[in-house]
Formats: sequence, C-alpha cells, structure tokens
Amino acid sequence: MTSKMDNGNEKEEIGSVNRVVSMLDELEKRVEALRKQAQYIEEEKEQLLSTLNNVQHSTWVADMGSVERSEIEANAERLVCRCLTVEVSVSTPRNTVQETALKKVNGILDQLHEQLKQGVAESVHRVKTYLNSCANESEKVGPVDRNFEGVLIDCTADDQKKIKGRLQAWLHGLEQAHVKLI
Repeated sequence: MTSKMDNGNEKEEIGSVNRVVSMLDELEKRVEALRKQAQYIEEEKEQLLSTLNNVQHSTWVADMGSVERSEIEANAERLVCRCLTVEVSVSTPRNTVQETALKKVNGILDQLHEQLKQGVAESVHRVKTYLNSCANESEKVGPVDRNFEGVLIDCTADDQKKIKGRLQAWLHGLEQAHVKLI
C-alpha cells in the first residue's frame, strides 16, 4: 500500500514539475518578445533622432527664410527633446573582449556621427561600408571596411544587430533628407 501511495505522489510531483516547466517555457517566450519589442523601440528612437538631426542640419532648411528656418528649427528641437524623454534599455551580458570591442565600435560610430552632423560627404560612403561590414557574405553590396568588421566580430550577436540597425537608421535618414532635397 505504501508503494502505491509513493507511486501516486511521484506521478503528482512529475505532473507538477511538467506544469512549472511548461509555464517557464511560456514565460521565456514572453520575455524574448518583450526584449524584441524594447529593441525595436530603441531602434525607432535612434532612427527618429537621426532623421531629425538630418533635418536640422540640411542645406534646404539653411536656405529658407529666417522666419521659416527658425520655426522649423524650433519644431525639430522640440521633437528631439520629446524623443529623448523615451528611455528603454535592454542589457546584454558581455565578456571583457566583447565589452572592449563594443567600446571601440561605439567610438568609431560616434566619430562617424559627428561627421554626419557636419555634412561630410565621405561619411555617407563610410556608413555604407560599415553597413556592408555588418552583412552576411551573401548580403554584401559594395566595399567593406575590414578594420571595422574585425572589431565588430568581437561584439555579441545582439550588439552586432543593434549596430547594424543604427547604421541602417542613419542611412535611411540620409536617404530621406536627400529625397527631400530633390
């Protein structure tokens, strides 16, 4: 009789374990969905800021009359400030090599972003070569910056995706500004 009770308790315990494991699997899916949504929001914010920056520093705004230019600059600055109020953070665990690589890549991208703000023509080409450095071999459409690619490889997969998204947002913003100039 004791063995039947023990056997019944074991089955109940196994059933409970399976339910908890199943629940944790579902929660893991939801956590990953949450991370993806947060990453999307981060990318959207970056794209909006890039486009606003391009508007603020575009030649077609500079060529407008002072009243229109002041109004557009004030409106763009207001939007930048509102966009900066959105704070989303998704942490990525990194080892020291990955941390160092990410710092190097961010330094390179910060320099590039400054060039973009100053309107340096070669910076658009550099965005494209950096973006090609992020692409799979079959996706590459043009020259690659091997130094950037070498540093990028040491970053985590999540960081590589974010960097690629950041560069895509910059390129999209530059293309939007160019279309409006024509």
